[in-house]
Amino acid sequence: SAWLEQKPPLRLSKVHTLLARDHGVSASYATLRRYAKDVLGWGRRPPTVRVVDAPPGEEAQIDFSEMGMVFDPVEGRMRKLHVLVVTLCFSRYQFVWPTWSQTTAALCEGLDEAWRFFGGVPQRLIPDNASSMISKADAIGPVVVAAFADYAQARGLFIDAARVRKPQDKGRVENQM
Repeated sequence: SAWLEQKPPLRLSKVHTLLARDHGVSASYATLRRYAKDVLGWGRRPPTVRVVDAPPGEEAQIDFSEMGMVFDPVEGRMRKLHVLVVTLCFSRYQFVWPTWSQTTAALCEGLDEAWRFFGGVPQRLIPDNASSMISKADAIGPVVVAAFADYAQARGLFIDAARVRKPQDKGRVENQM
């Protein structure tokens, strides 16, 4: 069990070889595998924890996504098109705003359109760590971009940034990405 629990764990085939070579254990690989799964819990996934939805109007999750190269008729060339996706957590109601850039100004413009579309502003906003929203990502004290902080304060929004590389923190919007 120590070999399977160490960081990084040994592969079960390596454990089988070491047991046979160093300890004289003559069990088949299938027997070792059954023992490791049934007795030691090897290979089990951690349990899924259900996250209760926030009440209506309390929480929205936002994220940018790249749509690909699209012809821009104004500039007469192919450009990368992004979308700002805003998902209300309780209803899963969603707003998608196409934009050519991921600047703070484009973000604020898209969010204003989302609030008009939804007919209100949620209490809490969960963004990813895009540079237009968060200037320094941190699990405990992320630093919000000053212009975005002003925008949020003027609309009474609480910014609760997701952790870096933890898509499950904003799973409602990530599910659609």
